[in-house]
Amino acid sequence: MLKQPAAAAEAVRMRDVRNNLCAVAVIAVLSAVAIPAFAGYAGVEGGPAAASAHSGLVAGFVAHLKREDDEQEVKTLAENQPSLSERQEARERREEADEEEVRPPEAMPEGEQEEG
Repeated sequence: MLKQPAAAAEAVRMRDVRNNLCAVAVIAVLSAVAIPAFAGYAGVEGGPAAASAHSGLVAGFVAHLKREDDEQEVKTLAENQPSLSERQEARERREEADEEEVRPPEAMPEGEQEEG
C-alpha cells in the first residue's frame, strides 16, 4: 500500500531529526571520551608524569631531582653574591652619584665645574 503524501512528508522530517540527533549523540560521546583523554597530555601541570609523581619510584626520583636543583641554585647564588667590601663600595658610589645630582653647579669647587 502506498502512503499518503502527508504521512510520507512526516517520515522524511522524522528521518532528518533522527539523523541530527544521532550526529549530536556521536559528537557528545566522542567529546566525553576524547577531551579528558587528551587533557592530561596538553597541560603542563596535569601531565601523566605529574599524576604519577606521588607514587612509588617516580616520587623518589622527582624528589631527588628537586633536591639536586635546589642545591645547584643555592651554590649559584652563593657564588654570584657580592662580598661585603664590594657592597660597601657600590653603596658609596651610589651615594656619591646621588649627592652630585642633588648638589647645584655653583656649589661645586672651581675645578669640577663644567665649561660650556
